[in-house]
Amino acid sequence: PSLIAKQGLKEGARLVSFGMGAGAGLQVAESRLGDGGTVYRAKRHGAAHFALGRGAMHESDAQTAERHLKTALRCVPDLMVGYVELGNLYVALGRTEDARAVLRQGLEHRQDHAGLQANYGNVLYQLGDRRAAVDAWRAALKLDPNDATALYHLGVVAQDAGREKDAIFLYSRSPELDPALAE
Repeated sequence: PSLIAKQGLKEGARLVSFGMGAGAGLQVAESRLGDGGTVYRAKRHGAAHFALGRGAMHESDAQTAERHLKTALRCVPDLMVGYVELGNLYVALGRTEDARAVLRQGLEHRQDHAGLQANYGNVLYQLGDRRAAVDAWRAALKLDPNDATALYHLGVVAQDAGREKDAIFLYSRSPELDPALAE
């Protein structure tokens, strides 16, 4: 039977592909709901659960997103983008302590992921641990000198400290790298 049939989706479902890095493609069955929403089903696989979690986040279904992202991380403990996304979900839900815990867990696996370091800095800053936040953003920049998130937030810190020239330099670099930060 096809993946669609195995997943119990109705006729009209189609297969879509998600790329999960390193050339690892993944097929997921997608079915449109009558209300315009989307149901994703996939084989039990870490990358599949990551894709399902991202889909649920896109559909603003936090509970389903959390479940799939946690499952993805149990299946693939070194899926750094999974820690980043779960941390972002927790921040969006106002669960900043949970975000710190999950990002710290990711850093226990790998400290050489700039995005994870930068997001960890963001969470630490929100929790009032400014010194540790700056250290995390600096660690992100050591790994990736163009990390837009770290540049932007270090600009905020420089501005707060009255170091306008440093802030202007950092701000001027971050929007070039990530236009969303310019808004």
